[in-house]
Amino acid sequence: EFIIIYPDSSLEQATAALIRLQRQLTKVFFLAEGSKILITFSAGVSPWQPGEPIDVVLKRADEAMYEAKHTGKNRVVAREANQ
Repeated sequence: EFIIIYPDSSLEQATAALIRLQRQLTKVFFLAEGSKILITFSAGVSPWQPGEPIDVVLKRADEAMYEAKHTGKNRVVAREANQ
C-alpha cells in the first residue's frame, strides 16, 4: 500500500487523476522474467478537512480502498469526509 497526496485538489479532481492513471497503466504491459505483466490497482480517495487528524483521513481512505477491492478490484472509490 502507498499514499498519493494531491494538494490543492478537490475530491473529484483527485479521483479523476487516479482513474486516468489506472487507464494508462492498463494500456502497457511490463516484462518480468520474460512474462508480460499487467499492473492494476484499487484506490481509496478521501479529502482532508482543515483541523482533521491525518489518521482519520487515512482510515477513511483505507476503508474506501478495501471497498474498491471487495467490489470488483481495479477501481477507485471516493469517500467524503462526512461518510
